[in-house]
Formats: sequence, C-alpha cells, structure tokens
Amino acid sequence: MTPGNEAFSRVVIDAQLADQGWHMQDPNSVRYEYVLPDGTRADYVLCDRRSEG
Repeated sequence: MTPGNEAFSRVVIDAQLADQGWHMQDPNSVRYEYVLPDGTRADYVLCDRRSEG
C-alpha cells in the first residue's frame, strides 16, 4: 500500500471506529501498529474494558 493510500485508509477507519464509540486517542481502547506475541503486526488492536486485545 502506498503512503497516500495508507493515510487515507487510516482517516476512513478512524472515523468509522469513532462513530461506533471507540476512543481513538485512548491507548487503553485502541492501539496502533501493535506487535502481537507471535511477532506479527496488527495495524489496529481494539481492547476490551480490561485493556486486553
């Protein structure tokens, strides 16, 4: 994905998540570019009330 497409996608995804009530600036709710225990990377991780993805 090109940087321009990635930036546009983030704007769209962030807006959709915010519309659903996710607190985008709260790292206890949403984590960006998160490294999973197996070493793979997730662009977004949505956490439950205990801050667990």
